[in-house]
Amino acid sequence: MDPILAPLTRGFLAWWEETLRAATPFAIHLLQALLVAAVVWGVGARVRAGMRRAVRPRLEDHTIFVLDRALVLLTWLLILGATLAIFGVDLTAGVTALGIVTLAASLAVQDILKNFVAGLYLLIEQPFRIGQRIKIKEYEGVVQSVSVRVTVLQCDDGAQVMVPNQILFSEAIINRGRLVGAESVAPPAGPEGVA
Repeated sequence: MDPILAPLTRGFLAWWEETLRAATPFAIHLLQALLVAAVVWGVGARVRAGMRRAVRPRLEDHTIFVLDRALVLLTWLLILGATLAIFGVDLTAGVTALGIVTLAASLAVQDILKNFVAGLYLLIEQPFRIGQRIKIKEYEGVVQSVSVRVTVLQCDDGAQVMVPNQILFSEAIINRGRLVGAESVAPPAGPEGVA
């Protein structure tokens, strides 16, 4: 071998050997993370499919969509946490910081969170449906839409009232009619059901 190339070759081989030695644990961690991500994603997909089958007869499509998106977010958070743990990242400081930020944010947006939680409850429980006439406090009208923040009522005078879901969650609701097909039918009055 050429006396000039011999030291360069030895230096390159030593560098290559050190690079492979350093890259091997990373490659193993990467393969583990990909395997865990695939398993968690597969389980998450099955859970979401089962949830959709279980709630399809009871809930409307937009409610199922919201629940599905929440499960996708939870799946991604689990994959991220597992990946960071596999690579040896200490999660205690991150979880503590996230807890502090979450507490500060929840105090800052307390009313919005109350409306959001009440909206999820209304979407799942469905004490009324779109097209039904309800009365809440001084507001009465036909339900036009229910979202996670507000419920929109169409009043008799044509005005639309956006009632925060927190009010619907905490106040008594008078439901003037139940939907049958495309029509709303008034509930029976009196103990015998005679109007």
